[in-house]
Amino acid sequence: MFSKEAIVVLMMLSLTSWAAAATIVTADVDSAIQKLFGVHCLMGVLNQLNESVGDFGYSTQLCGDTVKNSIFAVTADNTDLTNTIALIQDINKSTCQNSAYKDDDAKRTPTFTCSDRIKTMMTRLNSNIVQTIRDIKSLTNIKPCGMLALTSYQSALENVGTYVKTCGDLTKAITN
Repeated sequence: MFSKEAIVVLMMLSLTSWAAAATIVTADVDSAIQKLFGVHCLMGVLNQLNESVGDFGYSTQLCGDTVKNSIFAVTADNTDLTNTIALIQDINKSTCQNSAYKDDDAKRTPTFTCSDRIKTMMTRLNSNIVQTIRDIKSLTNIKPCGMLALTSYQSALENVGTYVKTCGDLTKAITN
């Protein structure tokens, strides 16, 4: 079996070598926001991201104060992420009036204001994600428990772009 040191080295290598290639692509957001189905799908992605932020916080709390103190920059990034997610969810509810989404709404076209605001905020969310990944990659001398939490969290962040692309692809599929 692997030793603890070998596992930590592998995790550190993966953190430093992974690229933030799976960022949110504007064209994918554009595809998703063409119909309320896509907007609803994006809200699912945001809910999943919000859960990842919470899971990361819980995981690092279990690691103890030493880890919590050494990842302060990422913790601050999480505040930006959760605030941006909350703003997008509020736009969905108030501007898009899509909080009570039903299957009949799938092919409805959102208003320009709805689409424009979500697109703007998704760009901001992408910046938040890129900054968080950058801050994760800059961390050094993190204990194994914290490294595991960071690796899992970075993976979740890097997958957001893929999920947004899926929302765009599914939205295209239902409109054809």
